[in-house]
Parts: sequence; structure tokens; C-alpha cells
Amino acid sequence: MKLKDNYGNVYDIKPNLSSNSSLLFKKLKDKIILFYNHRIYVIEKIEEGFVQGEISFGEEILAPITGKVNKVVVREGDVVNEGDVLITIESMKMEMIITSPKYAKVEKILCKEGDVIGQGKLLLKLKFLS
Repeated sequence: MKLKDNYGNVYDIKPNLSSNSSLLFKKLKDKIILFYNHRIYVIEKIEEGFVQGEISFGEEILAPITGKVNKVVVREGDVVNEGDVLITIESMKMEMIITSPKYAKVEKILCKEGDVIGQGKLLLKLKFLS
């Protein structure tokens, strides 16, 4: 994925998930918050055709980090709006809030409070609603 900052610098983002590198992102209405190699990038305007990778959010919610499930806020069958809190994960004394990427129904919860989970673990499944 190529990113361009406000100064015209171009960054080629190629995460190596087998190393200590991590790539996490959160899509908001008009921007993307990207955490890569211990730095935070806020992408406010993406020129059409410039991003060479596709950022998509599926119906499966995966753990972005290794940690402990602090709280499961939803129950199976709940209907959630975009941005509603689903789960909180604690890692290294920091709390990460996992939110719904879209208006959806919670189909299946695959973790419980207190579970220690690894990065990439399937936490829950959603069914997007129109």
C-alpha cells in the first residue's frame, strides 16, 4: 500500500507479519487511523487511485493484538450500529476498543471475558444489515 503525507513524501507500506512489525487500522467516516511500526498515521484524504492495496472490513472481527478479553459488550442476536463497542481487549496495561465496522447483527461470539487471545484470533462474527 502506498501512502502520501501532507509534505508530498510517499511511503510504501509492506508489513512483514512474521517479524515484530504490526499493521493495525481503523476506518472512520472520512479518515483512516493507521498504526504501523510503533507510529500512528492519520490519513485524511486519499487521492483516487493512489492507494494500491484495498482496506476492507469483513463480517469476521479478528483480534488486532495479543491480549486479554477485558469485556464483551454485546450478546449474540444484538443489532449494532457502525462504531458501537463490541469488545475491549487489554494488552500491556492499555485497552483497545473493538467497534463494529457497519450496521450489523451479532451472529456468533467466539470469546469470553478473561480469555487470553492471540493476534488474528476470530473474536466474533457479524452479519451486515442494509
